[in-house]
Amino acid sequence: MKIGFLITAGLAMVATVAQAQQATYWMTAETGSGMNLQPGLAGLGKKQQDYTRNLRLHLGSSRSAAADAKAEHIPPADLGAGPALPLKLVKDDGGREKGIVSWEDLDIKGRMLIYWGCGNNVRANQPAIIDFSKAKQAGAKIIPASILQFSQPPLPSAKKNASYSNWPNEKSSKPIPAQGSLAGDHVVRGAYTPDISFSLSQNQDFLAPVVLTSSTSPAADGTIQLAWNPVVNAKGYFAMAQSSAANGDMVYWSSSEVPTMGAPDFMQASEINRLLQKKALLGQTQTQCTIPAEVAKHLSGAMLNISAFGPEASFSHPPKPANAKADWRPEWTAHLLTKASYFSAMGMEAKLAGRGRDDDAGAEGDEEETETPEQAKKSLLKKGVGGLLKKVF
Repeated sequence: MKIGFLITAGLAMVATVAQAQQATYWMTAETGSGMNLQPGLAGLGKKQQDYTRNLRLHLGSSRSAAADAKAEHIPPADLGAGPALPLKLVKDDGGREKGIVSWEDLDIKGRMLIYWGCGNNVRANQPAIIDFSKAKQAGAKIIPASILQFSQPPLPSAKKNASYSNWPNEKSSKPIPAQGSLAGDHVVRGAYTPDISFSLSQNQDFLAPVVLTSSTSPAADGTIQLAWNPVVNAKGYFAMAQSSAANGDMVYWSSSEVPTMGAPDFMQASEINRLLQKKALLGQTQTQCTIPAEVAKHLSGAMLNISAFGPEASFSHPPKPANAKADWRPEWTAHLLTKASYFSAMGMEAKLAGRGRDDDAGAEGDEEETETPEQAKKSLLKKGVGGLLKKVF
């Protein structure tokens, strides 16, 4: 009996220690193209690449950390970002989590016209109209339940976790080379986290870039025919465009088959599957979509975004058992989310297409284009609904 009691007590102690050491680690890997390019970061040699690779690391721990506590991510050498990526502690400032803003908190006036679906003409009962001023006056929820919303992944944060650190940060922000790879062994270690180790395969690497293969100028019938390259390992696609109408209304269109609103960011596999079932995402074989003529007439100079969403990779220690109970708590979990995103102003693709040439090619008219792609992206986001959705999502 005593031996049985000691074994039981010992197991309970191990479980308690494991729970106390619980850590969650998230990696988000994006391949950006179009205006998502960052000048000076994408070039290798004299010729610029037509995409960039962006990596974000988030470590949340139940252990409290001293101000000078260290943690780091040791990536495979092929990532090309150095032998170690130092994670910097971030303290909770008591405010709302950075980048997450409620529509109800914003001082928005005017209306948003919401269109959805691929085709030559808009569907019945479009557009859905949200009058921000009236909704606020009535004290109603600004976004009605009939508009589908996207679920965000539960990334760690200074508000959620006893200790939170991230990369890149002001102390370390080395860019990922365009040919950098995540495939290989990864180790995360530090004073306030258990050692986390996992290995990623070639199929769990950065996605290939989204490349627009069509013009964004209206066809003879007034529609805009969007087409892009298939992205290997993509589970689904989402296209959206947003602009301002002449009367000040904001116009939002998406490729979704159901009314939705917003710019989906990184998504877990469960969310991708949910949106595929609801037909809010295009399937992995659908790489074209027609913007209806009634919408296209409002989209001159609009912001266009086409995203491809890749698979999720998840790890834990100990590995999750097949019959795990709801209260199962591993020592640590690690997740990788991937996506590729094309961003541009409608009609800008001709300018962007030439940026893969040699720097000394001397194409006529080059000297007149003084605004870098990143500057153009920032100036576009300051205008109308582009800036509004950037604040919220």
